[in-house]
Amino acid sequence: MNKTLLTLIFFTGMWYSFGLYAQGVILPGPTSCDEPANTGTWIVPTGVTSITVEVYGAGGGGGGNGGGSNGGFFYTRAGGGGGAGGFSTITIDVTPGSSFAFSVGAGGCSGDPGGDFDDGDDGSNGQNSMFSGMDADGTFISLTANGGIGGTGGEGEEGSAGIGGLGGSASGGATNSTGGNGINGNEGNHGAGGSAFGPNGGNGGVNEGAEGESYGGGAAGGGDSFGGHGGNGGILISGPNLIGVTPNPVDEINYQDDLGISISPNPAIHSMWLEFTVKQQDLFNIALLDVTGKLIRTVYNGSLNAGTQRFDLTPQLPYKSGVYLVQVQYSHGYSVSKLVVH
Repeated sequence: MNKTLLTLIFFTGMWYSFGLYAQGVILPGPTSCDEPANTGTWIVPTGVTSITVEVYGAGGGGGGNGGGSNGGFFYTRAGGGGGAGGFSTITIDVTPGSSFAFSVGAGGCSGDPGGDFDDGDDGSNGQNSMFSGMDADGTFISLTANGGIGGTGGEGEEGSAGIGGLGGSASGGATNSTGGNGINGNEGNHGAGGSAFGPNGGNGGVNEGAEGESYGGGAAGGGDSFGGHGGNGGILISGPNLIGVTPNPVDEINYQDDLGISISPNPAIHSMWLEFTVKQQDLFNIALLDVTGKLIRTVYNGSLNAGTQRFDLTPQLPYKSGVYLVQVQYSHGYSVSKLVVH
């Protein structure tokens, strides 16, 4: 077993034997509710012949309150909660090197509150998530998990409270579940968001204006405020021999392997580069994580030829300063390096 992978297994405090079922790849949604879906192609790594795919649609945004704030000209009418995204899953045999198209949706945006005479804005709908390609038998599979519907805003001038959004439907998998519906507002009381199904489905927002959890939770409506943002969709791929152990929260981590990975400058302010040397052609997955191991975005997923490889991390850097992790996976090893953004 690769020395770096052994070190990481020890570090996480959890035992993952190489080749046994373990968490694999996470394909995340966009970083903002008003961005288009995150689309791309996922390539089956060397040695992987079976995968389980979980597809989560994004949660709907919560509706904003109408009628102004409590104590204003009109008593506020609360917004409805957003519906949760749908869930679809399947286990299939796959061929190493084959590719699957994916699209991962963003959670719906929150609805703005209205003034004394104005309706609150509706929360926007969560986007759909999709995963499709050929299995090892040449059968085309296509999983779709639709996003939840946003909750409506409360009406102004002593009108009605907002209506909860419907949960998104799902299709194409061995199991397909419709997301939970958002709850209607009740006079000045906001409606909670619907919860998503599936083993990694997110809970709906409960408190006023609370965001839905990833993956796919609907947001709560605004009782006297904005509604919340819906939880992003997500696609989780796991299976035997699929490397993808996610580290626990860390203070210091800088594992290196035979790739000779370097990140410079580090710390960084405006720009940062990742560089390493590939000894022979292989499939690589490069991802940016936060310090809890949660995927922020995928930097690269595909084949790399032998030689020096250089990636501009600048477009991938978060807007917030802090400590982040760069994870590099390939068929012969695994590396996690710390980077600091000022």
